[in-house]
Amino acid sequence: MEEKVREEVAKEPMIGQYSEAALLERAQQIVEERTADWETKSKQIPHFDLTEIETGAELGKGGFFVVKEVTSIFLQDATEQALPNTAAMEDEDYIQGVVQDREFMSHHTMRGKDCRYCIKAMLPDCHSDPSKFVNTIVDIAIEAKFLSVIRHPNIIKMRATSKGNICAPNSFLILDRLYDTLDKRLVQWGKRDQQWNLFDFQKKKEKAFLAERLTVAFDVASAIEYLHDRSIIYRDLKPDNVGFDVRGDAKLFDFGLATEFDSSKTMGSYKLTGDTGTMRYMAPEVALNKAYTEKADVYSFGIILWQVLALEIPYGPLPDDGIYRKVVHCGGRPKIEGKWPTELRRLLQDCFASGPRRPPMTRACEIIRKAIHEVGGETLVDDDILDSARSARSLRHHDPKM
Repeated sequence: MEEKVREEVAKEPMIGQYSEAALLERAQQIVEERTADWETKSKQIPHFDLTEIETGAELGKGGFFVVKEVTSIFLQDATEQALPNTAAMEDEDYIQGVVQDREFMSHHTMRGKDCRYCIKAMLPDCHSDPSKFVNTIVDIAIEAKFLSVIRHPNIIKMRATSKGNICAPNSFLILDRLYDTLDKRLVQWGKRDQQWNLFDFQKKKEKAFLAERLTVAFDVASAIEYLHDRSIIYRDLKPDNVGFDVRGDAKLFDFGLATEFDSSKTMGSYKLTGDTGTMRYMAPEVALNKAYTEKADVYSFGIILWQVLALEIPYGPLPDDGIYRKVVHCGGRPKIEGKWPTELRRLLQDCFASGPRRPPMTRACEIIRKAIHEVGGETLVDDDILDSARSARSLRHHDPKM
């Protein structure tokens, strides 16, 4: 009997000194702790086997994940019946809004020559490192849990997951494919701004350019407001985690560090893990490993808003330890320019304040919306500068209760 037990243990997959089963159990515990009040709607989400997915170009790679284009989907249980090819089925707004099932997705993997979906999966080397393995499983499971419920025009849509338990070694997500990120867009904006300064462009175009940037800031603010209204702290807000879809709409993505908080605690802070996020955009209380609230996201948003206005990298070339000393020990913040609209300057000051004094994201949305109208975001529009249809759609969808 003892020999049989030893044989069974020997067969169990090991990652370092830990069994795979033990690590998966620990990952499941962490996911449940961080999403205790969230009930996933996984039964309403399509599920695929990895053998049904054909991938193309690699879109990105991080510490834990690799993201690739989905070029085609071959259903194992496919029927001979084809979906009707109606005008509505080819309309992008319809496709974005419709509840997509396995068959629908298999028929709509492409938009012209562009891939509509991407797949996010664990990097192979995470299978040999216990810490990376658990963190990757936790990140993908939490993202799946939140995105199965979240519906907002400026938050990426999860279209499907892998079959079986999401807390599994080969789990994956299928998401809408994004074509640009805000960090890259900021570089493009900076180059455009420099060119315009050389050629002294008209005031009308300068205002439209500002309205274009503020519309993106509004989209991000609206997404964070939506999360806070549903007791979720994002915890990793930075330009790298804001993408743009095929229509140019801003989309918040990468929910691996998101966590829920107790919204009934109107005073005080929550005992959440500190040192979470990226130092350049990290709230001081998080950098100090102190308890914090959803107002940590507000600080991070303030840094992004500053960057959208200044078209510069916050704190320039300073490394993380230099930023830590400047922000945490010396109370330094990015310089707020006097030429910027008054209400936006005040909003930045409030976002940069200590935690409790920072405004709710609802207030940030109100101020930015007003600023867009004041600079003529819906009237002073050139086709090559600002897609007014997208701007109007973003503003129209601003509803914290949707």
